[in-house]
Parts: sequence; structure tokens; C-alpha cells
Amino acid sequence: TDSPVNGDEYTCTSIVRHINSIIEHFGMKKIVIAGYSMGARASLSYSLKHPDKIIAAILESGTAGIEEFEAKKERVEHDLLLAEQIKNNGIEAFLEYWLNQPLFNSLNEINSIKETRSNNNVVGLANSLSAFSTGLMNSYWNDLHKLNFPILLITGELDLKFTNLNKRMLQLMNQAQHVIIPETGHNTHLEKPELFTNLVLEFLNKMKR
Repeated sequence: TDSPVNGDEYTCTSIVRHINSIIEHFGMKKIVIAGYSMGARASLSYSLKHPDKIIAAILESGTAGIEEFEAKKERVEHDLLLAEQIKNNGIEAFLEYWLNQPLFNSLNEINSIKETRSNNNVVGLANSLSAFSTGLMNSYWNDLHKLNFPILLITGELDLKFTNLNKRMLQLMNQAQHVIIPETGHNTHLEKPELFTNLVLEFLNKMKR
């Protein structure tokens, strides 16, 4: 997509609005929404804002937000600092730091990911981090019970943080299932693409039946 300079276009409210405008543009009445990591947060946010438009949701390595004020504040400060580093040092330096986090230790395709992601836009990346930081996202933990459609939660076995978050999300949802993919980290669809695809197809086929 475009990478507008205006940071307001990257807020959760704007992202939800953009998703809705696309759905309306194509005349879709109901959709299955899917997202990975930040995309999972966007998908969850959209689902809570427009539950009547959702058939089902597939959320990979997502979260319902940060609850504690101090933790939110700390995350915002961290992401603002990262955004400044992207602007000052460029994409390559940021990717070197980002992909060397423990979250991505199990990824074997780091070099190919670096090559693909190096085409990203500095403004777009920086604005995404600063305006759609997890610290700025609403905490949706108390709203998860409102989602009354099938939800597939997917996390990697080696990604303990998000696996534990999703175990908790599962307990608060009405029609959810949580699949933990063995020997994978945060990015399950890249680490085990065939298994990931089969899980998604099985989930969708169940709904068809």
C-alpha cells in the first residue's frame, strides 16, 4: 500500500476504517478475516468494531493488547525509539536488529526475509511502529466474550509469550480453538507453511460443512 507521511493514517482507528472501505468497495457483505502479528491485532480490532461483517477469524501470533498502564507506556516509548532509529539508520539496520530478536530465532529463511523486507518504505515502517504500537492499542481482554463466530488462534510452540497469551484468549472466547504448531516460533506460516495451510483449510472446510 501507499506509505503516507501523515501518522494518523496508521492508527488502529484508521486501519479499521481502511479495512472497512475495502470490504465495502468490493461489495462484500461478510468476510473471513485473517492476520499475522500486527495484522492479527488489526483483525481483532476490526472484528470487535464490525462483528456483523465477520464469518470467522484466523489470528496468528496475535494479542488482545496490553492491560497495565505502565507496560503500555513502556511499549509506546520503545516503539517510538525504534521508529526514530528507522528514520535515522534506514531499513537494513532496523531489520538486522528486528530479526535478531529471540522471537525469530527459529526462522531459517532470515536472509530471504531481509531481502524482501528491505523493499519496505522507511516512512511506512516508522509510522506503523509509532502509530499502531501495541502500547497504543486498546486492551480488548474484557471484550473477547462478545465475539460470537468461529475463531482459529495459531501460535508456535517456541513462541512462549504469544502461546501463553493465546491460551488466555481462548478461555475468554466463545467459539475459539487454539492450535500450537510444534517446533516453530512467532512466524508459523513461514516456518511450517504446509502445516499452516492445512490448518487453515481444515478450519474453513469445517465451516463449509
